[in-house]
Amino acid sequence: MSYKQITRIRNMETILDKARDVVDNLYTALENDQITPQLLEEFDSIQPEIDTLLEYFGGKDGRKDFDDDRKGLIPPCLKRGVLSEDAVFDLLTDNRELKEQLKFLKK
Repeated sequence: MSYKQITRIRNMETILDKARDVVDNLYTALENDQITPQLLEEFDSIQPEIDTLLEYFGGKDGRKDFDDDRKGLIPPCLKRGVLSEDAVFDLLTDNRELKEQLKFLKK
């Protein structure tokens, strides 16, 4: 476990948390018919970070971090929901569904 690996996991965790909040807020707004330009702007602006998370999740670094976590090499005190697979998969799925719903609403 290196400082670089810890930093990478923390950075990805930050992206995951931020993106989850943006996606959840937009979902809630859609359900309550309370979409605002600010929420749409936040959603659009988080997309590059979600792309970064997707690249990490499917890439060499993500696999190494995931494997090291399963081997017990990641400190237990380090927040690492990003290594749970389900959290990232759920976010990516919700993000894709929101994109589809927004396309439909714009028509």
